[in-house]
Order: sequence, then C-alpha cells, then structure tokens
Amino acid sequence: MKRVSAGMLKNGFRFYTQLDTRAHVSGIGVKVGSIHDPTGLVGGICHRGMCHLVEHVLGGYSRKDELKFEEYLCGPEENINIRVDHSSTFYGHGMLLRREYVLELFEIITRGLKEPVINQEALKRERAAVLNEYYLHGIDAMESHIHDLIHQAMYERNPAKNRIDCEPDELFQISVDDIRRFIASYYVPNNMFAVILGTPFRKVKRIAEELFGELPSRQIPQLAYDFSDTRPILTTPKIIEMERKGIHQYHVAVGFPTNPYGSKDDEALEVLSHIWRWRLREVLRGQNYEWGGGTYRALKFIPHSFVHGMIYITFATPSTDFARAGIDRIIAECDSLKTQKAPSDEFNAMWKKVYNNYVEDFEIAPEQLSERIIEAAANGDEDMHRLNSFLGRLSNVTRKRVMRAANEYFTTPNYVAIIIKPAPE
Repeated sequence: MKRVSAGMLKNGFRFYTQLDTRAHVSGIGVKVGSIHDPTGLVGGICHRGMCHLVEHVLGGYSRKDELKFEEYLCGPEENINIRVDHSSTFYGHGMLLRREYVLELFEIITRGLKEPVINQEALKRERAAVLNEYYLHGIDAMESHIHDLIHQAMYERNPAKNRIDCEPDELFQISVDDIRRFIASYYVPNNMFAVILGTPFRKVKRIAEELFGELPSRQIPQLAYDFSDTRPILTTPKIIEMERKGIHQYHVAVGFPTNPYGSKDDEALEVLSHIWRWRLREVLRGQNYEWGGGTYRALKFIPHSFVHGMIYITFATPSTDFARAGIDRIIAECDSLKTQKAPSDEFNAMWKKVYNNYVEDFEIAPEQLSERIIEAAANGDEDMHRLNSFLGRLSNVTRKRVMRAANEYFTTPNYVAIIIKPAPE
C-alpha cells in the first residue's frame, strides 16, 4: 500500500500527501477544535462555539469562488468538506473529477484563510447559520444530540464535554474582535497543515512553500486542560433521563470512558467495538417479534481525541419496557465479552472488517484517508507514524487482547446511559 508522506516547512507548517493518481482530494487543517473554545469568563461570559463560528466566517467565499465550487461538484450538499470536530478544523473537499480542479480549489481555500473578510456583516450572517445548524444537526438530529449528551454526562472538567456546534446564549456574545483574537492565536503556520492527495510530494512541498512559507511561526496558547478527567472513574451507573416532544421512540445510549487517541489499545478496542455492535444487533433486533417492540439497529461509536476517549452504543425503540431491557442486554454482552473470548469466526470477521476498512481508505476511498490524516495530525501523530503502521499493530490483536480490552474498558456495572423518551402531547 502507498504510505502517507509527511513534510514540514521551516515555520512549522506541515503537509501530507499520498501519490495515488486516482485521488483528487485536498484541504487545509488547523489543530483547533471545540476543546479549544474559550471557557474562561471573558467579560463575564464563556465563548463555547467560538471554533465553529470562526469556521463559518472563514468558510465564506466570493460569488465567483462559490460558483467554482459548484462547477466542480463541491456545493453545500456535495463534495465540500468544511467542518469542526473536537480537535480539528478543516477547509477542504472530497473526491473531485480532475487533479487540476484540486489545485484550483486549494488556492481558493488558501486565499480565504489568508485574506478573510471579518466584519459585522459576516459575523451576523454566520452566527445565524450556526444557530440554524445547532438545531438542524445538533438538537433535531437524535444521533448528534445523543453524542453531545453522553459527552456532557461523561465528563465534568474535560473540555471534550463542550458542544462542537455552539451554546446559543454564548454564541450571541461573540464579537468581531473575539474572532480576530481567536484566529491570531490558532491560525498560525505551526498549528496548520495541508492535505493534497494524488500529487507528487515535491510538488506538494513547493505549493506549501509558495502559499505558507512566508508566514511567521507564533506561540500557540496552552490548552487549559485538567488531566485528572481524561478518563473519569465511574463508581455507580450514571443515568440521564429526559422527555422530548415530537418523537415517537425511546432513544437510548450506553457508554464507557476509554483512553485518549494514541493508546496501545486503540486497535483492540476497534475490533471489540465491532464485535459488541454485532452481538447487540443480534440480541436487540432479535426481539422484533412483537408489534411496537424491539429496535431497527444498534449503532456503535468510539469518538476520541488527545484529551478523551469513549465507546458507546445507541438504539431506538417504541417500547418503554424494551428501552430498559435493552440497557440490561447491553451490559450483559459487556460482561460476556469480559469473561469469554469471542468465538473464532466472530473475531476473524470483525478483525478482517477493521483491516478492510483501513485498506479501502488507503486504496480506493481518498476522502476517508483524508479524514484519517486529519485525525492523526490533530491528535499527536504529526509524522503519520501511527497511521502508516496501523496494520502492523492490528496484526498483534488477538482474541485474548480483545477480552483484555473488554475488561479494561467495560467497567460494568458502572456506565453512563442516556434515555430520551417521548413527552406526552
């Protein structure tokens, strides 16, 4: 497989590529996410949502440039990839038809970051857009809502508890000067990187030098982070229940804290998560014999950054009784995975699934490879050593290691659970 190549300019700006002539993906990343939102009081308020609002302001382009994005199939609902997560912000796009499109859009994105329009009009427009996104993707989309709720329930001091989108009351307190200070602090070359796939390394280096080489390095603010809450110790089950109008099912999530990104258990945990999800699909959906009971599917997630880690499963059901019984079944499968090695056929299938996901990303899914690069660069693997050596570490994952990971992280009977139930109309 073609490895990801990494380079760095004298000012600390990094760049990444993989020479696959079929890959036409690019973008610029910044190692700043929602965990970096200012949470200390500034003028009596916090500024959670700052990173997301800055991404919106800097992701606005001229009419001419917007039409170029549309022409190359990078409209808002197509191959555009401008977003924020816990630890990174990215301005880029997915797979394009031709390599020349990549280089043209990369220059447009660069110009938007180096020559941003930051004024009251832009702030007013994008602040309203962020609020709309908060409701559309954050509150009204149940999977995203559960993601936020379980992070808030899991942590007390860890900045991973911050919402990625915003806190509306704090959003409206952010000023143009606040945005400019945030950009001046984090949007500096030694905190940024370029991803240009499908282009030779030397050419990518030349592009990076021409566009970013003259920018001076600056000291990056130290993250105000309490390491004691990296992996919280749960001593009892923590169950959060709430009612929600307008829904027709109970939405349930059960999760456990894990070590942050870069742990020696990352690969074993990924295999374990697939086995867990597979078993729960069988156990939970296998109850779909009665009308109004059971569930459609179980979904697993293992979000992590350099300051946090988590594994959780979600399902939805129209049955009050099944919502409670489903939690018990989830915990029972955790205990089973802790006491017995997974059957060989089950382990082999899920091990190969993790293997195939990785190979697919490197060989035929450049958009997903770009996401792997962004995650690695923003969470401490700046030279891509861990990313490139993933398969070597995966080869050391055995049934015994998966069982050890289950014992390490499935801290039953102590867990975090979210139950969102339909409110009476």
